[in-house]
Amino acid sequence: VYRLTSSFFAHLTTLPRDKQGVFLPRLMLAMMRMRWDAPAETFGAGSIWRYWKRLGWEMTDEVCCESFCEVLTYTYRRQQKVPFHEILAALVEGGYSPQSSIVLRLLQEEQLELRPKVTTSILQSLLALRRRHPDDDKFSYAIPTSLLDFISLSTSRHDTSAILLLFELCDACAIPPSATLYESALVSFSAGNKDHLALGVLAEMEDAVATTASREAIDSFGRILGRSSRRLDNAFFVLTNGNAPGMKVSTSSLNVILAGCAALGDVDRAFATFAEFERCGVAKNEVSFEFLMESLAAGVR
Repeated sequence: VYRLTSSFFAHLTTLPRDKQGVFLPRLMLAMMRMRWDAPAETFGAGSIWRYWKRLGWEMTDEVCCESFCEVLTYTYRRQQKVPFHEILAALVEGGYSPQSSIVLRLLQEEQLELRPKVTTSILQSLLALRRRHPDDDKFSYAIPTSLLDFISLSTSRHDTSAILLLFELCDACAIPPSATLYESALVSFSAGNKDHLALGVLAEMEDAVATTASREAIDSFGRILGRSSRRLDNAFFVLTNGNAPGMKVSTSSLNVILAGCAALGDVDRAFATFAEFERCGVAKNEVSFEFLMESLAAGVR
């Protein structure tokens, strides 16, 4: 079957350009509908898309776009090696709007934790579609909070751009960011050496969702800062200097500095940080005392 299809494709490529544009999307869809998968090294539906992309065709024909939209419903046919996120991006760029259920299913079925660039591409397309149809019930493109949280957890250690896109999606969909999304942003920014952004996330989180970051998230960020006394000092200066835009001293941000002091075993710095709670008018919590005690224990060792 695939030998015949490959031969048919070779004949199609000899036709005039406008005829190829009519038949190639249909051939690709026909291959996705086949019951059997091609061996990985043979001709497949992905070969047709690579040919289409190489020639620089645009998504302008309505019937052609509908064929490619239906291709997006076959995400489970991975053997065909079709870059579904590229097809979605081309459709959106061409002004076509696939059904929201198709886009969300594509986002759910991709291996997000293994393919951060693919995730970012799909999120960019979803954001563009949401902004194109802000008040259309038929094309709502409203992403569920549970899926937002799952994506944020899956991509937090790989790509900060995906996290930023999730916040933009929340804004476009009028969905308040969850505590999980804020903590994922904290992990992402701290792992990417963007300490000022991570500290800003902590303050915004307390204002937006009226809760402090979990002890685990604070400890993780504190240990990263505690790898270097210079980095910890810089974070403390950025936090308390008050000149950085969007920066605000909060319970969680001071707890992070305390966690860094505990990681370093620096008792003097820990007590100096603890005094900042009263000076800045910020309330302490049980986590504050726990990290102060850890600093003392580490200092004794």
